Amino acid sequence: MDAILNLILIGVLLALAFAANLALRERERNLHYLVVIALALLNAIVAALGLLYVVIGITPDLAEGMLKTDIDRGYALVGGVLFLITGILSSLLLLDRVRVAIAGWFPRLRQPEQFIATKPIPSSLEGQGSSPFEMPSTLPEPPSRVVYRGELRGFDPHNTVHMLAMVISFLFIGTQIAGFAAGGGLSGYAEDAGVSWGSLGIQFILMTLVPIVGVGLLTRRSLGEILERLGFHRLTVESIGAGVAVAVGAFVWLFAVAIVWSQLVPPDVLEEQTEASEAISDSINTIWLVLAVAITSSVGEEIAFRGALQPIFGFWWTAIIFTFAHIQYTLTPATVIIFGVAIALGWLRRRYNLYAAITAHFLYNFVQLVLALFFG
Repeated sequence: MDAILNLILIGVLLALAFAANLALRERERNLHYLVVIALALLNAIVAALGLLYVVIGITPDLAEGMLKTDIDRGYALVGGVLFLITGILSSLLLLDRVRVAIAGWFPRLRQPEQFIATKPIPSSLEGQGSSPFEMPSTLPEPPSRVVYRGELRGFDPHNTVHMLAMVISFLFIGTQIAGFAAGGGLSGYAEDAGVSWGSLGIQFILMTLVPIVGVGLLTRRSLGEILERLGFHRLTVESIGAGVAVAVGAFVWLFAVAIVWSQLVPPDVLEEQTEASEAISDSINTIWLVLAVAITSSVGEEIAFRGALQPIFGFWWTAIIFTFAHIQYTLTPATVIIFGVAIALGWLRRRYNLYAAITAHFLYNFVQLVLALFFG
């Protein structure tokens, strides 16, 4: 059932990414509105899920009777509130005025896209009841696009694709945190933690195909331009060497944080904090699964985060999103470790290319999993 729901989600995201890029290419207002409406429906579903969890938390008899579940009411209430907040805040991000207001939090746009989906709001119109989704009656011709090799492009609050990326990223973070809370935190996550071939395949499709369509596959960019946009350029010995060096540095960082943390918390607390990650490691019980996890996670996550998102949201925000994506490490020393690794991977993408980031990510995952397999 989970696999079917995940495939449906992937299909929805692919359709949204395709429609957003068409709106950008064709300067089509109706497609822009269609993407906004679809995202609003997703937000409504998340908020409705939050309401359900809140009801369960307030009336436990409903959970035990009608819903046939014995979910802890405290966890349900906290998770429900977080789902509600996620749905509401994500809906606010659909408003043009809100995105304009927070645009300063992200890198300034350096490379114009082909189409500005919604026109900037003149200060003279503010407070006069203009539509938050208002678009120009006559859309300008798209500027000629120059492909730069530089990593940073910046965030455009009026861009349909950037709006989609922002809302989906926020939904992703919010639902991860809310689901983690509703499921019982670390102990609840550890009970269901594990890796299978099927889950790897679905995750790899989600992390590769959706971002590739999102940056313009079949709509705005050729294959060569897509590879350039994602950072697959200038493959050199130097970039691979930089990836290896960063992987070594990441291991030093890992051991340093682990040693310090082990001195700060009692052994029983540390054991509880690492329970989920150990359950995941235990489920990876063959060398072939180790290879599959290391390859799919490094390639997929680097394409999604450093390749697709970092040029829009910048170095620090992408590192934060990446850290929250690894929900199994929440409230553990690994949170600090993952954030540090994310910063290093982002620097590799910016300074060299995506090959360097993938190399470091692969070695970091592979060596840990091999050690856990043979010596854990």
